[in-house]
Amino acid sequence: MEKEEYKYNAAGRTDLKSALDSKYISLSSFFNPTQKAALLVYVEDEEDIPFWKELFKCIKEKYSEINVTTLKKRADEQSPEVDNSDNTLLASGKGSLMKVEGLGSNKVVAVDRDYDGLILNYSAHSSKLQNSPYVISTTYYSIENHLLWSGAVNTCLQSILRTKTDFSIDYNNVLKQYNETIKPIILLLLACISHRIATNQKQEYTISDLASDVAILNQDSSLASIQTCQININKNNAPLLTKYNSEILQAKTLLTTHTKYPDALWKVVQGHTLYNFASGYMERIVTKEVNQTIHNIYLQHASDLTKARKEEAKYKKMITATYGSIRERVFDFLYANPIIDYSDIGIKKIIDKIKKL
Repeated sequence: MEKEEYKYNAAGRTDLKSALDSKYISLSSFFNPTQKAALLVYVEDEEDIPFWKELFKCIKEKYSEINVTTLKKRADEQSPEVDNSDNTLLASGKGSLMKVEGLGSNKVVAVDRDYDGLILNYSAHSSKLQNSPYVISTTYYSIENHLLWSGAVNTCLQSILRTKTDFSIDYNNVLKQYNETIKPIILLLLACISHRIATNQKQEYTISDLASDVAILNQDSSLASIQTCQININKNNAPLLTKYNSEILQAKTLLTTHTKYPDALWKVVQGHTLYNFASGYMERIVTKEVNQTIHNIYLQHASDLTKARKEEAKYKKMITATYGSIRERVFDFLYANPIIDYSDIGIKKIIDKIKKL
């Protein structure tokens, strides 16, 4: 367990704010063995809450309650966290969570792994993320990389369109094509990150550069666009691909021997880059189906345009639900309704660590 210190005020009494940490919560249950303690789980952003709530259900019998929340929400509830300099922690993100004091079996943080654990000394948090039993992380880059598997995308599309059509095979094929497209630049990115850490020089290819290189696929993931994207990637990055050839070979070996992702590089793409691609893919499918249905509505009610317009409006409202557009609903669906692949080795690794709390 991490080192914990209690602070004392001028009257010699324990400062309540410092005392109410994981150790206090855990010890309090000793005096009432029938009373289960609660578990507090801090996550980076509100959109992460449903995903981590679902995963922490695996130990729900162990605790009286499991509260998955953010630093800001706790502060709004008048229960703020402070760092070791007594500064209130409010900001979202991994950096803020790594400053939370008093972690233990009753207070943990759950974060995106990013490239911590994959690249040596990737960040100031690498050691804590790998070694602390109270820091739970995704296995892949982020929660998005766990959310966007074929079964989840299939369920999302079926739910929105209210159809039994199977979209999973098509999505798997699209992912394979995406994987081949990003392969040279994922390896280049990892090579440049490793080079920057080793030399302390400016990173010549960044996460933003990769997102820009594949942005065309957010609007169109057709074979023609994929081929155009591949050509542009190799053309625009030719000098860097040559310059970092040896580091790229090392990155390829790293992925093959340690994380076994050579055929699933999308799992180590920055989460929002992948989500933009996948939600664009889903939006296009939903839009196509919606347009076809609306066309059929007008054919069915060709003699009564007023009724056709009413049916169109009713149908569009059903598709978008409470959202303003198809894009918004598709983008939000899997965040709000996480569908977990419990057979996936990455999910199993997360759950194994949670169960050790």
